[in-house]
Amino acid sequence: MPFFSSARSHSLAVSRQAASSSRSFLGLALGAMVFLGACTAEPTLAPLHRASGIPNVVDGVVFEAGNWAPDLKAGDKGASLGNHRAVVEVSEGDTGADAVATLIPWRRHDPSPGSKAIVVVDAATHERVGNVVTLRVDNASGVVAFEPNAGSTTYYVYYMPWETTGGPYPTVTYPSSVGEPDQ
Repeated sequence: MPFFSSARSHSLAVSRQAASSSRSFLGLALGAMVFLGACTAEPTLAPLHRASGIPNVVDGVVFEAGNWAPDLKAGDKGASLGNHRAVVEVSEGDTGADAVATLIPWRRHDPSPGSKAIVVVDAATHERVGNVVTLRVDNASGVVAFEPNAGSTTYYVYYMPWETTGGPYPTVTYPSSVGEPDQ
């Protein structure tokens, strides 16, 4: 009996050693294939799926990201026209009119948008338009009337101007609508 048990344990040790060396060989072979594969030409990649573009025109109004110079550098104290504006084009025939009105579908999520200021700026001169009145303001849209300058056709309507205390943790407030239109 001891003879068979020692022979049996010897055969188990040999088979374990053979399995271990075959695993080592497989690991070495796999590593060599990965290394050699990395040295060859670029692998072909599957093309990425791109979703079709979402149209930026809603109800005839073009929505797009703007890129304009900020009024106030980050961290500075002061007032800014804000980060939200609509570009309004006035037809040539209306530039001399007493007033023009425009509907702006802004889809605002802030509470009580009617209590916040709206500023109209002439795009040609970058001057504020003085005679501005809001006819209706709610979260979905607003109607703004203003007196256009003679010869100017493009205006920027800023609808969330703000003031900040500056610094690394500023307090930002939105000024309320002030002033009445000229008669």
